[in-house]
Amino acid sequence: MSEGILPYVYDFSRMHSIEKAQSCLEQGDVVRVTGELSDLFKRFYPEITACENDYVMILTQSCDLVRSSNRKPKADYITVCIIRKFSQYIDQDMLTKRLNPKILDSKKIVLEGVYNSLLDKLIKLINNSESKAHFFLPKNPPFEADMVALLSLPLPFRVDKYALFLDNKVLSLKAEFQAKIGNILAQMYGRVATSDLTDYGYSLSDIQQRVIDELDKLNLSSAPSDECIKYLQKNLKKTLWPDEQVKELMIEFTAIEKEKAFLSEKQKVTKRFKEQLFHLIRTPTLLNELKNCENDKELRTKINLYINNK
Repeated sequence: MSEGILPYVYDFSRMHSIEKAQSCLEQGDVVRVTGELSDLFKRFYPEITACENDYVMILTQSCDLVRSSNRKPKADYITVCIIRKFSQYIDQDMLTKRLNPKILDSKKIVLEGVYNSLLDKLIKLINNSESKAHFFLPKNPPFEADMVALLSLPLPFRVDKYALFLDNKVLSLKAEFQAKIGNILAQMYGRVATSDLTDYGYSLSDIQQRVIDELDKLNLSSAPSDECIKYLQKNLKKTLWPDEQVKELMIEFTAIEKEKAFLSEKQKVTKRFKEQLFHLIRTPTLLNELKNCENDKELRTKINLYINNK
């Protein structure tokens, strides 16, 4: 089991400076949806499942949110997006809606190619390197789990609710990641040079293992072929330990496939041997030479020489 991802995207120095942190909202700020703010969501966006103690991210540009005693924000609206648990995003948005895995007891099975493609996408998401619609937020109080901001689902509120959002701000992002979000929202082609997890001591295998652990929690496994999935569907029985049974059936299927491959190769070798034997029988001179061989080694040597020269 891998350890959690470091909270590498957050700017704790700004949050620890209460006066500075509370002066203005900024792009990328995380806001807790609670109390009056929760009522606001239920009133204007009843179809959005933003419940008490859910979170949203500020999407409006920081420059349009600056305010002071003699200056109002430029923006007429504060735009936010919903933040969801990383595991919930994988299960609902990736698995259920897109991949449609085969359900075997409590296990979800997809082909190895599909699994590896999902793994690659989630590694890039965790690294915040190439995603065009999401932003990964590592577990850090008040988050009790890794989270994902759904940037493609903007929800505007009138700017007169500014103080309400500001009072409920719980986290801020580093400037480079604020720029990253701005870059995604502007749909620019250039990549903002944000630091990667590898800059924080993580190897690619560390990140990969973190994603694998998350997929394991969702009971997702891969199979090498459709034939393997059909074999699992046929032989998997209801059990309290589906993980172990799937592993055993995978091993069993692999053994069967290897046996089939061996028998196929054996048939090819047997056919070739018969063809060569037919040529031997039709070559009297060679047969006489073989009769005069003193031992098996000499016999095999002459046969191999003949075969290799054919």
